[in-house]
Amino acid sequence: MSLRTHTLFVAVFALVAGAAGAQPFAHTYVSKLGSDANTCASQIAPCRTITAALGRTVDGGEISVLDATVSQPVLISQSVTIDGTGAGAGINVGAGSAGIKIAGGAADKVVLRNLSINGFGAGGFGIQVTGAGQVTVESCRISGVDVGIRFVLITTGRLYVTDTNITNVDTGIVVGSSTQAVANLDNARIENVGTTGVRADTNASVTIFRSTLSRGSGVGVMAFSSISRVDVLSSLVEYFEGTAIFVPFAGGVIRLSSSDIINNKTAIAFGAGAVVESDGNNRVAGFDFNTPPNATIALQ
Repeated sequence: MSLRTHTLFVAVFALVAGAAGAQPFAHTYVSKLGSDANTCASQIAPCRTITAALGRTVDGGEISVLDATVSQPVLISQSVTIDGTGAGAGINVGAGSAGIKIAGGAADKVVLRNLSINGFGAGGFGIQVTGAGQVTVESCRISGVDVGIRFVLITTGRLYVTDTNITNVDTGIVVGSSTQAVANLDNARIENVGTTGVRADTNASVTIFRSTLSRGSGVGVMAFSSISRVDVLSSLVEYFEGTAIFVPFAGGVIRLSSSDIINNKTAIAFGAGAVVESDGNNRVAGFDFNTPPNATIALQ
C-alpha cells in the first residue's frame, strides 16, 4: 500500500468512526466515573454529565443516571426521559439560574424521575419550563431555590407532579400560560415556603390531590389571576402564617373537597367577585380568621 493510499484510508476511517461516534442513541448513560468523550451508549462507556448525554440521545430517548452523579444546570429542548432511579442523582443550581430548564416545542414530552435538585439557598429555579407539551416530575426532591417548579408557557402544556417533595423555597409551584396550562399534583409535599405554596396564574388550571402543603409565612394555595382555577382534593394545608386558601381577584376560583385546612392564621379569604367553592366535607379548624366559602359544589 502506498503512503498516499494509506493516508487516504486513515482519513476515511477517521471520518466514518467520527460519524458513528456522533450518532444519537435511544438509551444513554451517565456516571460520575464516565467521560463526556464516550459514546454514552452503554453502562461501560457512560458520559460524565447529563448535558453531554442529551447531545447523544435521540428525540424521545432515555438517559439513565447510574450513580450519585452531581451535574451542573441542564437545558432540555427535546423529548426525553432522565431517570435517576436508585442512583441519588443530583443537580446543583447556579445562583439565579435553573437546575433544569425545559425550552422545547409544543409536541415535546419530558419525564424527570428520581432527581435531587438543590440551590443551597442561592435562589433561581429548581425546574423552569418555558416550552413543552407535557412535563412529568416523578419522585424528585427540590430544595433551596426561589421557585421549586415554574411552569409558565407561551403555548398550551400539561404538568404532572407525582410523589415529589419541594422544601425550603420561596414559592413551591407556579403555573401559567398565555393560552392554557394544566397541572396535576398527586402525593406532592411542599413545605417551609416563604411567599406561596402553589400559585395559579393566568390561564392556569391546577388540581392538587392527596398532597400536603405545610408551614409557610405567606399563602398556601392561591388562584392569583381572574382566569385561574385550583381544585384542592383530599389534601392538607396547614401552619401558614398568612392565608391557607386565597383568591384575591374576581373571576378566580378555588374548589375544596375532602380536605383539611387547619392551624393557619387565616383559613380562607377571597376578594370581591372571587369564588371559593366547597362540597361541605372539608375540615377547617385552628384559625384566627376565616371567611366561609361563598359557593357550594353540587353533588351528583
